[in-house]
Amino acid sequence: MTGQTPAPTGYVKVQIALDWSASGHYDARRELPCKHCGQPTNLRNDLGQPDHKVCVEAEIEAKVLAYAKSLLPVPAERPARRRPRVVQAVA
Repeated sequence: MTGQTPAPTGYVKVQIALDWSASGHYDARRELPCKHCGQPTNLRNDLGQPDHKVCVEAEIEAKVLAYAKSLLPVPAERPARRRPRVVQAVA
């Protein structure tokens, strides 16, 4: 990581970009509903199932982000502030 500034503690950003340029990721014959969002798509994942590329990227990003967050230390909780005690003078 020479020359790069590390992210501040507690900050995680995940961005996935899949390469679906291979012809096997496109089926010109028919649209099928995406298994994530249900909208029609000609795109296919590596298993041949109908998927939008952005839906798959979002799913991977969510999984990576959840894992990354599990590795971050949990900030210590502050103790609850105690209200000052009001003492009434007896006359």
